[in-house]
Amino acid sequence: MSKISCQSIIRTDTNSQPKKRPEPQTVYHYLYLPEYGSDSSTRQVTSHSFKNQIISNQSTAYGGHRNVTSVRAMTDEYGNRDPNTIILIKGLRTPADEDGNVDSNGNTIVRDLLRMYYEDYEITSLHPITKATIGSLTGSLHYVDIGDSTATTTPFQTFPINNATGIWKDYKNGYIKWFYHNNTPLFRRKLIVYPE
Repeated sequence: MSKISCQSIIRTDTNSQPKKRPEPQTVYHYLYLPEYGSDSSTRQVTSHSFKNQIISNQSTAYGGHRNVTSVRAMTDEYGNRDPNTIILIKGLRTPADEDGNVDSNGNTIVRDLLRMYYEDYEITSLHPITKATIGSLTGSLHYVDIGDSTATTTPFQTFPINNATGIWKDYKNGYIKWFYHNNTPLFRRKLIVYPE
């Protein structure tokens, strides 16, 4: 399994040999910048983010209902950023029964809903010199997550790749194994990108 950068995936061959199935590629991102350390009093997040306020009954979640868009640079395994590979994540926490309404007797109305998170992602690769977009991966997933903020609490999820362009085009209709390493000091995320 290989690690990826813009340079490693740009294809320069023009011969007509049969196209090989692409290898899985590994990319990373962290929730916190390594140069500020992992202490909660000094650490700094890797993303620029903004929250949209929406109406919700989900008062039991820390900070209420979250609808967040974040952008950050992808990294290597050690947190060194690649300014030419950017990830945009849009997340929406959806409420469970216990976050909803009660009936006239004060009992929770059961709709058989679990607390979940809906997430869109787009990974954009930029040309190292011109900064033109040379490829992207996009997809989305709605998954069960008992967390009450924006940090995912599950160990991993499998995201579909709904679209892939440019240097990523051979991964269209593939999937990403997305690992959430919340037990690491800087909250590492490891993404293994698989072709169809």
